[in-house]
Amino acid sequence: MGRVPGRDLAAALRNVRRHGKPLQRIEQRPLDERPRIEEDNNVACLEYGKRRLCL
Repeated sequence: MGRVPGRDLAAALRNVRRHGKPLQRIEQRPLDERPRIEEDNNVACLEYGKRRLCL
């Protein structure tokens, strides 16, 4: 991976702080809910990749 200028990193960090949401803590969920949550997350990631990243 190449070098990234500090101003670009700072802008990315500001964006995450402004719009980011806390990550879901799967360890705190009941065991029987975890597979469904993980599957939903995988599907959402794949859909994002198709829609936004043209994968």
